[in-house]
Amino acid sequence: MRPEKYHPLSKSGKIICLLLILSITAVKAADAPPTAASGEKAAAPAKLHFFSGLWSNLADTFWGSPANIAAWVSVPVTTSIIVNTNIDERVNTAISRNPAWGRSTDTFFLQTGNFAAAVPHSILFVYGYFWGSGETAAAGAAGLQALGVNGAIVFGLKWASGRPRPVYDATTGTTQRDKEFNFNIAEQSIDSGRWRWPSGHTSSMFAMAAAFHGFYPDKTWIPFVLYPLSGLMGFAMINGNYHWTSDVLAGATIGTVVGFTIGRNFRRMYAGTQKSVTKIDGKPVLDWYVTPRQSEQGMALALTALF
Repeated sequence: MRPEKYHPLSKSGKIICLLLILSITAVKAADAPPTAASGEKAAAPAKLHFFSGLWSNLADTFWGSPANIAAWVSVPVTTSIIVNTNIDERVNTAISRNPAWGRSTDTFFLQTGNFAAAVPHSILFVYGYFWGSGETAAAGAAGLQALGVNGAIVFGLKWASGRPRPVYDATTGTTQRDKEFNFNIAEQSIDSGRWRWPSGHTSSMFAMAAAFHGFYPDKTWIPFVLYPLSGLMGFAMINGNYHWTSDVLAGATIGTVVGFTIGRNFRRMYAGTQKSVTKIDGKPVLDWYVTPRQSEQGMALALTALF
């Protein structure tokens, strides 16, 4: 039989281990969710809101991936090509000569476009945050944040570019002012009428669609339904001579990049709140416990977590 080795600190070490076990057990008991007998429900993870991850999402929108960087570079490049090759003037003139629908329909798109994009996400967020699931709240918050970020970017670009709206001259059969930009910010004002590049209506609709797409990548119907609806809004802006073609394309690109990036990041944030947890009564909680271990070298503590 092997003689037991004596360590001068083994006794004090055991006392410390026992004290640690008792203190950790007390903390765990204090943090444990209430039992069914108490009449209270176990605490669920905090729900995401429209400020969640704002700064990191904003950074990812601009340079979070090579695709995003390429998309931002393409916005001014594409606009420059379309303007300088007279595509703007040709497309807008062709549509103005043979509009797809009447003025009342153009007005409908113009008046509803400013808030239509926010309605689905607002409903999801309010319902999910107060009554529904955390996933529903996160989906709504993703869209609202995307619309806010998109709106700020588009407003800044509109102010900086100072581009006027298309003006179709029926006598000459041409659409004028396609190459006018005024980059003098000091001369810009709310009532200047130079707020056309990029299209805010188009970018908002694409931000809404892309946020849904980014948050629900497994729902294959979303891109096939929401992107065409967003494109319809963009076409209405051209049909009504509210925007140039390049305004619409720039708005669609910006809205898609902002919406998809933020929607995808909200999906990841939501998944992070559900990871490494178990469920008690349908509520996700992290369960863990500490057990002592005895060996020839002395005592130790083992921390076990249920994933």
